[in-house]
Amino acid sequence: MKALILAAGRGDRLGTFTRDRPKAMVHVVGKPLIDHVLNFLDQPEIEEIGIIGGYKYEALRFHIEEKAKSFKKKIKIFYNPDFHEGSVRTVMAALDFLDTDFVLLNADHIYPKKMFRPYQAQMKGITVACDYDRKLVPDDMKVKKDKNGFLKKIQKTLKDFDCGYIGSTFVPKEKAAAYREAAVATYEVYGKNSNVEAIIGHMAANDHKVGIADLSHIGWHEVDSPEDRKVAEEKIWHWRTIVKRYVRYIFGGIGIFMFGALVHKLGIQNILNQLKQVGLWTIPILSLSLIWYLGYTIAWYQFLKPFGAKIKFFELFKAKIIGEAVNAITPLNFVAGDPARAYMLRHKLPMTGVAASVVVDRTLHSISTLIVILIGVASALIELDFLPNNMKYGLPIITSVALIFVGFVFIHQHKGLFIFLAEIAQRLRIKKNFSTGTLQKLEEVDGHIQEFYKRNKKGFFIALFCHIFGRFLGIVEVFLIGYAANRAFSFQVALLLGAAAPIINFTFSFIPGSLGVIESAFSGILYFLKYPPSIGITIQIIKRLRGFIWVAMGLVFLGVHDRKKILQQNP
Repeated sequence: MKALILAAGRGDRLGTFTRDRPKAMVHVVGKPLIDHVLNFLDQPEIEEIGIIGGYKYEALRFHIEEKAKSFKKKIKIFYNPDFHEGSVRTVMAALDFLDTDFVLLNADHIYPKKMFRPYQAQMKGITVACDYDRKLVPDDMKVKKDKNGFLKKIQKTLKDFDCGYIGSTFVPKEKAAAYREAAVATYEVYGKNSNVEAIIGHMAANDHKVGIADLSHIGWHEVDSPEDRKVAEEKIWHWRTIVKRYVRYIFGGIGIFMFGALVHKLGIQNILNQLKQVGLWTIPILSLSLIWYLGYTIAWYQFLKPFGAKIKFFELFKAKIIGEAVNAITPLNFVAGDPARAYMLRHKLPMTGVAASVVVDRTLHSISTLIVILIGVASALIELDFLPNNMKYGLPIITSVALIFVGFVFIHQHKGLFIFLAEIAQRLRIKKNFSTGTLQKLEEVDGHIQEFYKRNKKGFFIALFCHIFGRFLGIVEVFLIGYAANRAFSFQVALLLGAAAPIINFTFSFIPGSLGVIESAFSGILYFLKYPPSIGITIQIIKRLRGFIWVAMGLVFLGVHDRKKILQQNP
């Protein structure tokens, strides 16, 4: 079976979206409309795909030629120079291609892949795809059936109709020649601006039976205006959000199960006794986090200070806490939290400068984390000679890999990290090309980062020290909780747990908050080191209490309006 995609239209109703690109290249949820159609057609039955371009043809041709290099199906592209004369004229640009079974589609329709099977099952003779489950508006193509259930008429202006056409037609090989003849006849009768559906209307009027495939209740989208595009994105993201949410619930449930199983195994009374041992120590222990967040704010300020903007320290502190809160409550972690804190400073500084500051701040935080991990691993290997072999060899290997990665990022930040990543994305065909405006912004971000490293070495070392100091305060927090619970708890053990925690959190980031995993890991490590395993879960309970307090504080700082805006972008 072949497929023919009509992609020649201007898309005038999409306004500025089609000013410099054809309608088929308008992006919906991150990729062009034409890619959505190709994704739908990625089926075993489809052997070859034809695409007819017209308006801004070169942009479409370039994209399709690049796409064809990695796409599984053979793709042939046609050009209709008379694209302004309507979709029948567009079909006529590829009539010779229609020599076997074929399915015809519009490039501005997004169909879910699951629609193909029920559509194929109803392909008996000439068949039009329709639905009965929506309220049709004047611009929708309407279908009237005859007494035997075949198509009688297909027009937008029908007052009496039975269902709505959803932009696709199937024609079997034995009817392909008749379809080609009908296309020519339709153009001769109706001339310019005749629509492709008129071909089917012409065939039905000349005694060709046209069946109707009922594809109701499956869901599809037509993108003909900015409003249509917005609705399509909202609905597609809605379903993706539901899937993500269920995945999160599943992994969250696994974490809760692991946590509950661990509590049951260790004994809830043992854990409560450990928490009682900590007692009032909890208050000064929790206050340590305020010190390190103040330090992280000072570190961030080192980058922003040269911009000369009047940013109050408390404003910067609030943005930092907001970022940490978003980190904690979204599955994307700092990928969501860092843009959130940049968003909070959008009115204070140029966004390229703020973005650069967040990138450098995150890099320094990663470097400081690695330094603490290295010290923790080295201390454990030297002082704790009874570590199990999987920890003796596993921790250094994981640390080395992380060190190489962070070192790679750090070195390339001095040379222009984001332009480098853009080039890699193009080479790997992740992104075919970037707009001039996007490249200019990436160059600005790279420029700000390079300027900081070259001109503000003092600020760099102050920021790095603040991050390292903050990470070590985290180790002190673990030590104080462990020591309060059991006086035999040593600082070397706290270092080991502090080194293991980032590795565990990263490895099991798919489980919200690594719930149950990190508690089990801490308890297991302490068991091997001959400490009561319940200390591990006690440490994590108090750390989670601290995290909850700061998340609540961040959400208060964020406010209702900004909270909705940021969280909607990170479902």
